[in-house]
Amino acid sequence: MLSRGQRPLLRQIRGRGDVDPILLPVTRQLAVRLARQRSLIVLWVALPLVLVGQAVTSNRAVRWTGAVAFIALYAGMAVQTLRDSWRAERFLTRHPEAAAG
Repeated sequence: MLSRGQRPLLRQIRGRGDVDPILLPVTRQLAVRLARQRSLIVLWVALPLVLVGQAVTSNRAVRWTGAVAFIALYAGMAVQTLRDSWRAERFLTRHPEAAAG
């Protein structure tokens, strides 16, 4: 969950808002964190497999319905995580870190 202060930063990273030069270091830090979240996709794929395993062993309609619903939910989360990761990498490429000195 993002705080109210992080939402404008996320809009900048996604390319939907003007980049504020004053907040650029903080925005870059958030972009770095978003770019590193790509490893979570493994989690978004693995967790529904557990639910499918439970549905297979119980063979009840309620379990299958829950498994299908969670597969759809986690697939959406995986796609959003991947898109945010790509956008964050693009933001970091367009706005390189200023050299110290």
